[in-house]
Amino acid sequence: MTSQDSAVLDFPDKEGKGRLQLGVDPDGSAFVHLFDKNEQARVQLAVESDGAPVTALFDQDKRRRLVFGLASDGFPDLTL
Repeated sequence: MTSQDSAVLDFPDKEGKGRLQLGVDPDGSAFVHLFDKNEQARVQLAVESDGAPVTALFDQDKRRRLVFGLASDGFPDLTL
């Protein structure tokens, strides 16, 4: 979910599994990723490089199931 050049902070749970990730991509996009107990991404919060906020929810099979946010012009977007 991140590029190799992203600045990232990872936060593990008490068992050492990655559960939270904060970062900034080279293009200036900022993100928060939340992972389940199996280290699968379930929630992504981001502010794109153009300032557009986006939230994505993933199912247990890593499929993006719901995406909502605002375009840089403020127009709302919802994808199921």
